[in-house]
Amino acid sequence: MTIHPFVRSAFRTRNLPNKYLTVAYDCRCLYILQGTGSLRFEQAMYPLAPGTLAIYPAGMPYEPRASEENGLEFITVNFDYTHQYAANRIGMSPLPVDRIEPERIQWTQLDIEPALFRQPMVLAGMHAAEPLLLELADEFQARGRYYREVGSSLFQKVLFLAARTAESGSRTGKIVDETLQYIRAHLREPIDNASIARALNFHPYYLSRLMKRQTGNALHRQILLCRLEYAQRLLLNTTLSIEQIASESGFQSSGHFATKFRQRYGISPSAYRGGYNT
Repeated sequence: MTIHPFVRSAFRTRNLPNKYLTVAYDCRCLYILQGTGSLRFEQAMYPLAPGTLAIYPAGMPYEPRASEENGLEFITVNFDYTHQYAANRIGMSPLPVDRIEPERIQWTQLDIEPALFRQPMVLAGMHAAEPLLLELADEFQARGRYYREVGSSLFQKVLFLAARTAESGSRTGKIVDETLQYIRAHLREPIDNASIARALNFHPYYLSRLMKRQTGNALHRQILLCRLEYAQRLLLNTTLSIEQIASESGFQSSGHFATKFRQRYGISPSAYRGGYNT
């Protein structure tokens, strides 16, 4: 059966379900933006870190946990693989295992191909899915015209990216994940393609090509995006000045930072901060 997902809800949050095994009536997707933790199923435990994408079917007991005091920041998506239950548009909260009503589970994964979607799938280094999922969460927050149709299209791409990664096994994903970790750890430094490749013992062209294949962005572009994403979090979660944030994020000046931020997000850093603090 062709995958044509119906997205019931998508949002960015830090709130986790209660700390025990829960069951969802529809399928779930979890993508980690910040923090570390673990995701437990009945017979398996997986580590969670930035870039981890987890997709698991309806009726599957699961328990996500944060390992740090400040918790996990993540995107969660409630969805079906088909439109069989599309009349039910209300978000379906997970329940403790002993309170679940089996007849209400939406078994849309049963005939889906590839078969890997019928079991839990947890993939590290899925940074290529992040911009799609952020856009998906924004669509559901804004609820503009055709937001569900746009959301279905975005999430369909996420599912096929996950399938391709899972089927290919991912040495590329591991290299890209290591590269992104290095970038984020050295944002304040004047890093570039050559210095990163030298530190990781790869040729700059090879590393940039892998980054482009995995994330859709060349290495120099990904450095900029990491700086902007970090600056975005500082704007929302700290009282640092724009000048301080520019320096912490590795920009040459606050003016350069403001120009790149506006190009990326369509708004100035100060206006972005003000919009979330009103």
